This record gives sequence, C-alpha cells and structure tokens, in this order.
Amino acid sequence: MSQIDLFNTEAMLVALAAGIGLTGLMKRMRGSSAAAGAPRRVLAVGAHPDDIEFGCGATLLRYREAGFACHGLVLTRGEHGLGNGRFHTDHRVAEAQRGARQMKLDTLDVLAFPDGLLASRRDAIKQAIELAVVQFGPEIVLTHNRLDVHSDHRMVHAATLEASRNVPTVLCYENPNSPPEFRPTFFVDVDGFVDGKIRALRAHSSQRSRDYFNPELIRGLARMRGRQARLVFAEAFEPVRIRKGSV
Repeated sequence: MSQIDLFNTEAMLVALAAGIGLTGLMKRMRGSSAAAGAPRRVLAVGAHPDDIEFGCGATLLRYREAGFACHGLVLTRGEHGLGNGRFHTDHRVAEAQRGARQMKLDTLDVLAFPDGLLASRRDAIKQAIELAVVQFGPEIVLTHNRLDVHSDHRMVHAATLEASRNVPTVLCYENPNSPPEFRPTFFVDVDGFVDGKIRALRAHSSQRSRDYFNPELIRGLARMRGRQARLVFAEAFEPVRIRKGSV
C-alpha cells in the first residue's frame, strides 16, 4: 500500500511539462487501466482516516473475497481528530495504513488536504479523485452521502460524484455523522465480515475513546441494516446509480 500525493507524481509533472495536461493524462491512463485479464475494481473514497472503515469496511472485505481489486483514497490526514494531543498526523496516517491492511486493500493513498477546510479546495479535490478513478478504473465507487452533517464529508460526496461521472456504479455509505434522513435502498450482505471491519477500526487507536467506536454499536448497526434487508448483517448505501452486473 502506498501513501502518495497525487499532485506530485512523476506522471503529472511529465504530462504538464509536455503540454499534455490533465485531460490528456487521463486518456492515456484510461487506456492502460483496461489491461486484459485485470480484476474487477472498487474505489472507496473518504474525507478522513477511519471514514472508509466505518462506511464500507465490511463491504470491501466482501468484494476482496469475491476477487475484486480494492483501492482506498483518503483526502486528509485527520489532523483535527487528534484529541488531547497525545497523537500527531503521522500517527493517524499510520493508523489508516493499518486499517487498510485489515480491510485487505490493494492500495491506500492518504493525501494532505486541510482537515475541516475541504470546501475551500473543491476543484483540487475533484481533480485528485479524477486521477484515482483514471488510475484504477473502478466499476464501483463508494463514498460519503449527501446528507452527512460534516461539511468535509458533503464536499467529498459532491466532488466524488463529479469525478465519477463515467463510473457505472456509485454508492453512498453511512457513518456516525449520517442523520436520520439517510434512507438506504441498497444493502450488501456482510455476514462473516463484520469482525474484520471492527478489527480495521481498532487500528485507529487515537480514536478509540469516541463512543461510536464501540464494537457492539458497530455490530448492532450491521444487524439492524441486515434486518431491513432480510439478512443477518448488512452495510447500507444510498445508490447514485447501479449498473446491472457490477455489484
């Protein structure tokens, strides 16, 4: 798993120097991402470390078992979530990497947009997500929902929808900031994968004092969503669109 700044990649620098620009770079990368025999691909996008774990950690584990290549993109280093100061941003990035290993992600990229101020960087954030979409060529993108009370989450939702305009399936997950108005209509059977999600969340040791990290609450939500879907355990999503056969 890698930790990179997509704006400093050699490909971007070469493309700009050659006058190719972002559009040309995306076309070239799109062609290379469709290699014969490549596995089906999922991209999960989150604003902060631990967002992906909360929203779709068990779903990613299920997709991995089904043979998908799973990639994660986190837009900030979570510097506003450091609590009493015992931790620092490098610690949160390391936690994100440990969580990604628990979710068996193929890659996790943690960028350094300013935590709490994503609304001021919308165009740059959209470009970063676009680059990830072109790099990985996902047929499924998972991201925040439009109703989330956290402004960073809403910004990432909007930017992801723009950046994923050509992706056939886009699903919006819930997390502790999702209000009662969140009305999921798509459910993923995650029976057998909830414990893996909890292990991924436990990797975020700087956040364990937060009440919503309680494993029983996490398991209870999965059980409640499972009940809605006539399953044992489920993760719930609001779909933007779904292409038949991609999920």
